[in-house]
Amino acid sequence: MDNEIYRVERDEYAGVVGQINTSRAKADVYENDGWTIIKIVGSDGTHLTSRMIGADGEEVYYVFNLPCDEDRLPPKKIRKINLETREEVEEFFKILGQIQKQEQENG
Repeated sequence: MDNEIYRVERDEYAGVVGQINTSRAKADVYENDGWTIIKIVGSDGTHLTSRMIGADGEEVYYVFNLPCDEDRLPPKKIRKINLETREEVEEFFKILGQIQKQEQENG
């Protein structure tokens, strides 16, 4: 079977793994052909995801099945911000510092 159709980007993989109830699923870690493989299996034995880590640090992610409702947590809200220039980075941290200062003053 060609697993390439199940290959996903890191963010997609992390989103699925973040929904898995760890008290109901299990992770198996093993070595195969120079790769460390982390395989997550649902409570019903369904192969959910795999993360493969090569000896050179390369990582490959797969999502084979989504967790069943019993194995799933509500999705967490994730915000991704892309800062492309030095000025954007400086302004972001300036605003973040102001917010933290206000929070400390208020409680």
